[in-house]
Amino acid sequence: KVVSRLGACDACTLLLDGVKQVEEVLSSGRLDVLKLNLMEVKALSRTESAAAAAELLFAEDGALRRRGAVLAITDGPRPALLFSSAQLAWRLHVPAVACVNAIGAGDVCTAIFLYELVRARCRSCQAGETLDEVEAGAQAADAFAWGLAAASARCGHEKPTFEREEVEELRASIRIERLHV
Repeated sequence: KVVSRLGACDACTLLLDGVKQVEEVLSSGRLDVLKLNLMEVKALSRTESAAAAAELLFAEDGALRRRGAVLAITDGPRPALLFSSAQLAWRLHVPAVACVNAIGAGDVCTAIFLYELVRARCRSCQAGETLDEVEAGAQAADAFAWGLAAASARCGHEKPTFEREEVEELRASIRIERLHV
């Protein structure tokens, strides 16, 4: 019942990174970020592609109907995707890293993605900027790239540590491509 306690709090950013027992969150109209891997998003939406899932999730009554909502999809070593609507998407090309230990990489990605997204949105708001749909999506794709860079850095070490410089270097090598869906 956590979602119902949020009430009309527009200052809250609600992120979901899971597919089990999530019906309340999905139907709430409050979801801002849905971050899943490709298998999870296809299972959750009962579709066969990321684009089909986005169409369903961004529908008028879909889980991502809230203004500014995004769908972030990882796919192992393949490019990640970020949708800011059913028609606006970005492909994120992450360079391959030698993976020593992937435990916790998804959590690192989610945490850094959310941090960077909220930070970017707060900066825009404080500057009085009103971003159009494309600019807002590009901003979210950049935040997701930071999360992916941190997750990649995490994978390169046996212990769950990494350095900011390593994340910055990896982020600089991630190519973001706008897609025409």
